[in-house]
Amino acid sequence: MLKFNSSLKALGAATLLGLGSIAVSAPASAQSLQDVLAKVRQDSNQMSAEDQQRLREFQADTAAQEQKMSEARGALAAAEGRGRALSAQFDANEATLADLESQVSEQAGDFQELLGQFRTAAGETMPEISNSFANFDYQGRVEGIAEIAEARTLPNRAQLERLPKAMLQEMIAQSEVKSFTTTVDGIGPDSSNAEAEVMRVGVFTAATVDGTKFVEVRKKDDGETFLQAFEKQPSGAFASSMRSLINAGPDQVVRAPVDPSKGN
Repeated sequence: MLKFNSSLKALGAATLLGLGSIAVSAPASAQSLQDVLAKVRQDSNQMSAEDQQRLREFQADTAAQEQKMSEARGALAAAEGRGRALSAQFDANEATLADLESQVSEQAGDFQELLGQFRTAAGETMPEISNSFANFDYQGRVEGIAEIAEARTLPNRAQLERLPKAMLQEMIAQSEVKSFTTTVDGIGPDSSNAEAEVMRVGVFTAATVDGTKFVEVRKKDDGETFLQAFEKQPSGAFASSMRSLINAGPDQVVRAPVDPSKGN
């Protein structure tokens, strides 16, 4: 019994000591919670400030992006406006070009008709000029006419004038008695060709001044013409009158031989 009471007292004392210990530590726990709460509030305020800063930065970035987007939309609208203006100008230019092409085609049709007539006349005239003694005096006429007659592009006015000028020059040459220097085949050593002074009577008769050798117009296989001395030279009055013409003075009147066949 005594032992039981002693134990009970000891238990009671221990209990009181335990309660006393709890009563002492309770204020420390409350202070710790206050600190935690304050820390939480501090962290919350700090996070809120950081979030506000991030929000402000985001809003600033958004505003900048909106400004850039607005500028881009403005640039796009301006470009589209220029594109529409250029498209309208392009359509107008296309219409103008089509009208000009129509005019050119119409004028080209008239010009093509003129060119066809030119080629016909050139085809009839070139052989006459090519086989003329004057062709070796006034060189380059046949080549100039042939260049236009065979061209696939439209000639200019100066080129078209070559034919009438050549025809007029040929008409004048028919009334001329004059000498010129050219290459003659058959008068050099061993009947080779050589340079010689030739006197022509119009476009009908021609002979070398030195030696009085009558010449004729011959044609190569390719169509090119050249002067060649007669293999058998005329004699008698024909040759004598030609020598008289060659030796005559500027104002002297003499008889001159004329061969309309040009040796043919």
